[in-house]
Amino acid sequence: MPLLLDAAGLLHAEARAAWRAHPVFGRWWEGAVSALLARPFLTVRNLQTAVEHVLATSGYARPLLAPFFEWCIGHAAGITSLLALMQDLARPADGHYLPGPLQEVLLATLLGKAEALALARRLDETQQDPAAAPRLGLHVAGEAKPDAPQSGNPSFADSPPPPPHEPVPARPRLHLHWGEEPVPRLPAGGGPPILDGDTAQSVTGVSPPPGRNNTSPAPIDPIVPPAGRANVSQPSTPRAAAAGEGGAAGGMLTLRTALRAGLRLAAERSSPEEELKGWKLFMLAPRMLLHREPGTARISPEELQSRCDLFSQGLWQQLLQQAARAARASALVHIGEFSAVGHALVSEPLAPGNEDTLQQLCDPARRPNAPYAPISPDVLNYKPADAIAFPITAFLAALRTARRGAAACPSGMTNEHVRILLDEVEDSQLLHNVAERFAQANVPPDALAALRVGRVVALRKPGGGVRALIVGDVLTRLVGEAVFAYLDDTYVVAAPERIRELYVWYGRGPPAEVRSPTNSWLYVPLLHAALGALTDGALAQWRADPRAAPWWEEARRALAASAPVPVAALTEALIAAAIHNHEALPETALAEAATLPSSTLIHLGWVVRHLVGEDGYITAAGQAVCLETFGGAGLATTLDRRSDIFRYARRLTVTYGAIEPPPL
Repeated sequence: MPLLLDAAGLLHAEARAAWRAHPVFGRWWEGAVSALLARPFLTVRNLQTAVEHVLATSGYARPLLAPFFEWCIGHAAGITSLLALMQDLARPADGHYLPGPLQEVLLATLLGKAEALALARRLDETQQDPAAAPRLGLHVAGEAKPDAPQSGNPSFADSPPPPPHEPVPARPRLHLHWGEEPVPRLPAGGGPPILDGDTAQSVTGVSPPPGRNNTSPAPIDPIVPPAGRANVSQPSTPRAAAAGEGGAAGGMLTLRTALRAGLRLAAERSSPEEELKGWKLFMLAPRMLLHREPGTARISPEELQSRCDLFSQGLWQQLLQQAARAARASALVHIGEFSAVGHALVSEPLAPGNEDTLQQLCDPARRPNAPYAPISPDVLNYKPADAIAFPITAFLAALRTARRGAAACPSGMTNEHVRILLDEVEDSQLLHNVAERFAQANVPPDALAALRVGRVVALRKPGGGVRALIVGDVLTRLVGEAVFAYLDDTYVVAAPERIRELYVWYGRGPPAEVRSPTNSWLYVPLLHAALGALTDGALAQWRADPRAAPWWEEARRALAASAPVPVAALTEALIAAAIHNHEALPETALAEAATLPSSTLIHLGWVVRHLVGEDGYITAAGQAVCLETFGGAGLATTLDRRSDIFRYARRLTVTYGAIEPPPL
């Protein structure tokens, strides 16, 4: 990423000079930048085709690139430049980061095949030789110094390989104790600054990992793998290599290292004590590092770095005490702490955080402390014959498609925090291992009790009184979404209604028999397919289904390439469609649209994301708006005509003027 940012002219001068002076990257950096600048324009259609090819031949999830495909919709017939693309897609809230497939396409398109392969070879050599690699500034004291960098700036394709070094000795095992043992200080460098929307810091000012010719001993990684694994897996993507020092970048590395260490201890289960320590570290690391003071919207870089230092020194109990003091002692309501999903579910304002609200929430007459009737022993003692299937693809897909800005759970963790573990295959596997054990109820009792805890948000009812909204643990949400979402029909039949519907819209493909009196069975998957949200298997089934094959792909592409519409026209269409279909107004979408300037153009992706329900369903009014506004009246009419013949209709038998009810 820093290489692309440098070529686009978005990298700060200090960071640009540091990358060029780096003893390893500086050998070919300027030559690579010059090669990237040799081609000033890019064709959007060619970029989209190339990214589609990368997705088809790799394991990347399509929803990861939803912002790129939405951007392509508005630029489908035009050309762009690297600068314009980076300004539109490498957003500060995401740490100025582009997904891996898009990085690959940009490098291959701008550099050419030979030069791109040469760059990949350089990076692979750096990663394969742990002694020669910069390793993000994590050095061991007493390492040999590298040779002096060559003068000049030769082309990166012709530059010699990095100088050899002595092997790095294995790092000592660290025993994790909660605030009892001091830990070596963690250097401020690491992964991309995408902690969350508030604390994210721009990567455009990042410097490269420090060179290996330091004169003073460097600290070691504070959390190392269990015995038998000498090296921590270092990120191998350009995203990790672009990490900077200090501030959000240092916090990112500290958080990722802590989560990884906790997952390893929980996955390896060397002893019950070590397993529980792993669960504690995984669940409490976000609260230790990322808690916010009351009334503040972000964490200053200085404060974040101070917390990283405390964490690296092993003063975890002090961090937890600070987080506890930051909580509002008298309020159950955390303003701004619950997600847009909560706003979509309810329209009532927040209740005041006072004693009266607490008493209403604790009223035993309205909220009994015990079930109305005892739970059946058969349910309590049920043990399945086989462990539930929990494929890693389903779980990672649920994580990648989880909503941004979702509420933080009681531990302080959000979906964005867990997503940092997607960069490395090993981290993803460790996360899946722990999630699978949770899905199979194979978790230490203390950890299970913590996962059951929810955070209460109090909401005022229109007619008076208070209702509670419970925000559960992030891992609980992700596992619940993944359990049945992409499994076969054997499991879906017995699943709750909402999970069955999620599976219907995203993963199952066309139904064998249409049992709906509307065309939602077809229109909702079509809209999701236009945004790239369907699984590959479901998309292939829709393309092959004889009821949709003649026109499915053409309609999907037409919607995906549809032009944006003015926000005023969209607002009018949403209101008119809701009234015509006797539905409630889409308050969330209308409220968001009201905050936009009148000249704003809205894409289909924005509308679908604001209309889709928690079960993946879009109401009839929302379907009509999406199809007619973005596809045009001709497309909507054609789809109605071709799909109405498959619509389910209950037949009525008329005898002697009376209508007989059909058999059930």
